[in-house]
Amino acid sequence: MFSFETILQDRKSHIPGSAEARLNDEINALEELQEKIYLGKLGLKPTIKMEYLDEIFLNHKCFNIDMELCEDIEESAEYDFTEDMIKFNVDELISEYLDRARSILYKSNIKYQKKEVDIYNTSITLDNFREYRQKFLDDNDCQFQYDIFDYIIGALQKYESIIYDIIYDKIKDGFIYIITFYIIGILLIFYSIYCTFKIINETFINIKELINILFIIPKSVVESSSEFKLFIESS
Repeated sequence: MFSFETILQDRKSHIPGSAEARLNDEINALEELQEKIYLGKLGLKPTIKMEYLDEIFLNHKCFNIDMELCEDIEESAEYDFTEDMIKFNVDELISEYLDRARSILYKSNIKYQKKEVDIYNTSITLDNFREYRQKFLDDNDCQFQYDIFDYIIGALQKYESIIYDIIYDKIKDGFIYIITFYIIGILLIFYSIYCTFKIINETFINIKELINILFIIPKSVVESSSEFKLFIESS
């Protein structure tokens, strides 16, 4: 948008230099964001190390919001809009887009204006809007940006789709692991309860047998039998 405003030089919408300043800020911000993504400074690995992104970074495929347009690309050698260029990876397409925006910025004549400019001196009206529209149509950099935009968005949508699928798979796998551990935990609890019950039951039987020995078998028999005596002492 600010590229368009910079070309139009509509002083009714922007004071001199404001569109150029905003365009410059947007270019710098996008370049910084692009570098952070490429170098992996936003919490993800560098894009060059993401093998699952090879489809959009290494395989040189065409992407578009409407993929049917990739089958019949209308080239324009006048501003270097070619099929080979369209198949650049998305990072290169964005860089080319930003280079064209900076070219538009450098062509702006605001830096050569040495006097105060009446912000209402030239403005778009019903009488001259065709003239301003022609400024846009005659600018190769702006035409390039207009034509390449859908291809960049298409590649970014593919990027988003790949990342989304990976995140979805990881979340799904995470839930599977959690459910598996939960089931294993429940089984271990039941096994622990079973073992505890079994030990208690065996202990109860042993105590019951010991009581029977103490109260049913005469003391003289116990004392006369070393086996009984040893059993009682060990119990």
